[in-house]
Amino acid sequence: MIASFTSFHHANISQPYEAAQQGLRTLKQLDGTPGDKNPNPNAISMTTSQGQLDAVILSNPDDSSSIIQRLSKKSGEVVTSWLDIPKAGNGIPNMTGFEISQSLIGLHGLALSVKESWNASSMGIPSRSYENLLMASNESQNALMRAEAVLASFPAP
Repeated sequence: MIASFTSFHHANISQPYEAAQQGLRTLKQLDGTPGDKNPNPNAISMTTSQGQLDAVILSNPDDSSSIIQRLSKKSGEVVTSWLDIPKAGNGIPNMTGFEISQSLIGLHGLALSVKESWNASSMGIPSRSYENLLMASNESQNALMRAEAVLASFPAP
C-alpha cells in the first residue's frame, strides 16, 4: 500500500521515493495471496485493518510503474490515489500523481509536485522536495474518474 501524500509534503526527494518503492514491493507480494480477492494479475482487492483496499499496478514500457489505489476506510472516507514511479537512474527521479479524498463534505484533491530551490552553498545543484498542491474541484473530479476507470478495468468478483 502506498503512503498518503500528506506524508510526502515538504519531504526531501529520496524518502518518498523509497517509501513508494517499498509500497510497490508490498503490493506485489500481496498479489495472489489468500487474502487477495482479485484474480487478475497485478490487481489487489483485500480487507486491511484500515478498510477495503483495491489497487492496480501498471508496468510501463519505460520500466516505470503506476500504482492506482483506492482505500475505502472504515470511517466512510474513500481515498483514491495515482502515483507514477519512474525507474531509478542517475539519481532519484521525481514522482508524480494525485490523491483524492471523498467524504461527506465532498472531494478534496492533492497533486504531487516537486519544488526545486537553490542556495549559495549548494554549488549549483538544486535541492528538491515534494509539495502537495490543492486541485480545483473539476480537476479532482476528472482525476478521480481516470483512476476509477482503471480500477474498474480489473474487477474483483
